[in-house]
Amino acid sequence: MKENSKKCLSVPAFQPSSLPAFLGDSRGFTLIEVMIASMVFLLGIMAVLGMQATAMNSSKFGNQMQIATALATGKIEDLMLRLPTDPSLQAALATDPHRDPNNPINAEGQAGGAYTRTWTVQNHTNPNGSFVSKTILMSVTWTDGWGKNRGVTMDYLYYVML
Repeated sequence: MKENSKKCLSVPAFQPSSLPAFLGDSRGFTLIEVMIASMVFLLGIMAVLGMQATAMNSSKFGNQMQIATALATGKIEDLMLRLPTDPSLQAALATDPHRDPNNPINAEGQAGGAYTRTWTVQNHTNPNGSFVSKTILMSVTWTDGWGKNRGVTMDYLYYVML
């Protein structure tokens, strides 16, 4: 029997020192990698802070809208408790609306705030000339922190009992 003799090629073991110089040692992070990771992290943090600022501004605007709506609704309810002949329910000229005597008002309707409340009353008559209803056009305006004029307007139909 003939012995099968094969020669095995021997491959030298991998030596870290045999790496090319530009690859260097792979046991840690390079300064460039750390800087890029830091920049990505900072961009993410800046985006989150931007969203937080937008959320806070939206919350502030929503609060101002809620106050203005409450001021308008409160005054309409106050006017509804008055007799139709009350001076504050008399029809005014379109260029001369009724003004709250405490303007500018705060969230409680007292003098010294940022809100201005005005209303106009329109009379509606039937064919014989008697008053049937009045429309109250209520407006509350304010200037927000950026100098932009904002406002809430409501219309309310007030029926007069004959």
